[in-house]
Amino acid sequence: MSMIKKWKVKRHGIWLILVVLLVAGCQSLGGLDLNRALLSGMDTTSLQQSASISLHLKQDPNTMPDERTKAMIELLNDASLELQQIKMESRERVSVKGQLKLSKGAIPFEMFGGPDQIVIKVEGAKKTIVLPYGLNDMGGSEEADLAFKEIRDQLLKSYKEKGIDKLISSFIVNNLPNPKTINVLSTNESIHGEQVNVYKLETTLNGTEMIPLLKTFLRNMTKDEANFKQLVGQLYDVLWPVIEKHLKNDELLGESPMLSRLPDRTALLESILDAASDRELAIDIIHTTLKELMFAGMIGVDTLNRSDDNPLKAVLNDKTFVNTKLYFDRTFNLRKSEVELSVTPKGIDTAGIASVQVKMQSEIWDINKPVKADVLNPGASPFIVGQGGPTEELSELVDPNSLLGQLLEAQRPSMPEPELDMFYIPVEDKNSPDLTGAYIEDGIAYAPLWLLAEELYADIEYDGDRVTLTDPWGSIRFTIGSKEADADGEPLVLDGTVRLHDDVVYVPCRSVAEWLGASVSYDEKEQAIRVLLDYWEV
Repeated sequence: MSMIKKWKVKRHGIWLILVVLLVAGCQSLGGLDLNRALLSGMDTTSLQQSASISLHLKQDPNTMPDERTKAMIELLNDASLELQQIKMESRERVSVKGQLKLSKGAIPFEMFGGPDQIVIKVEGAKKTIVLPYGLNDMGGSEEADLAFKEIRDQLLKSYKEKGIDKLISSFIVNNLPNPKTINVLSTNESIHGEQVNVYKLETTLNGTEMIPLLKTFLRNMTKDEANFKQLVGQLYDVLWPVIEKHLKNDELLGESPMLSRLPDRTALLESILDAASDRELAIDIIHTTLKELMFAGMIGVDTLNRSDDNPLKAVLNDKTFVNTKLYFDRTFNLRKSEVELSVTPKGIDTAGIASVQVKMQSEIWDINKPVKADVLNPGASPFIVGQGGPTEELSELVDPNSLLGQLLEAQRPSMPEPELDMFYIPVEDKNSPDLTGAYIEDGIAYAPLWLLAEELYADIEYDGDRVTLTDPWGSIRFTIGSKEADADGEPLVLDGTVRLHDDVVYVPCRSVAEWLGASVSYDEKEQAIRVLLDYWEV
């Protein structure tokens, strides 16, 4: 089962709002009501926007990256995603035109999100790509698929009518902690060629502040008992009436491959319905469970912050920062933004990359004015995700000679290097009273069986003149004085006979080592037998 979520631009620059939520708090500064400004975007129904995201990778002069990392740096350094034209006609109709700029050139693309699907056209792809909304490959009947679509549509409608977006955002904003540095001033700013009188908010958040702020945020939400429980109640009122109706449809639920396997499905559903229909009980259980999860999250975050072994501290250090500049007009609409994120890891292997810098810029105009999205026609034979085969087949749509094809190839995981285990067995004189290594007789190298077993991760069992060697893949049985062996029930003729030498069992080295998955060669310089176990081949 796969699910494709509805792609909507419900508010201007959602990633910018997320940054604000992390750094701005809800105080009033310089005449700007931050709470109101942060929530004003929830009322936006149409707009035009341009945005860009750029990436800069700084190479560590003291570390030479491998060839693959070097190629990635050359390809992606100073790359930028330019969304030159975003048109939001409504929350359900949005178009985007832009390009991905790389050192080797640009990859133009277009997107259109309508009520039922997203259509994508990108240079280098042989077909237009269509992403339908909702549930695909449910494995049930057409009736079940239509019912799930009805559930989704009813939930979205109720969700919108109740204004749940704003309720959730208000709860979050009201519990945000304030960073150490935040300033607001009144000024004029050029936005889409127009001079606009704005409130300019600027804040800088150091990497060392982020974990403590997150802990405080979780603590604030956990302690906000009344508002949290009220929000849970409002979500219950939106979700439960729709879900309850369909839980009672046993014929529909019987189409679900997962539910149909439950032996007591009817009894279970009746029990769920009875408990969940008690509004006060259900809200109390959900509220308590969510509070426990947030409390556990707060403890986990605090433990990370106090631990000397916290891996996040290598990234969230005093060299890492987020600088945010937001420009709100006099009606508290976000009109422009500039965000810079710089990450400089310390004390960890960064594969030759010293720091990563990401810059995001955005300008917004025509807020809640008539805007017409550019409809994108999918064509006669588009690639429909979820209907044209597995998602992996998307790669077959791309021209390998195009810039897009080169980009995908550069990001394709390379095969891991084989893991090797190698050891040497010194070749000695067979007649030496201190013989502990291997010896050569009639051109055949013999080695102590215990040594091969120990180095190649096998076990030995002795039973008179019979010896059994076992590893995770099978076993081989020898008879002392014979070159005949039994390997997993199949006869095997060894290079030489198995023999005893001062009560130590010696075996033909090549025959046994190769059966255990190793290769054998003679190193003349070292005067030793080299045994190499290649796990990749095994």
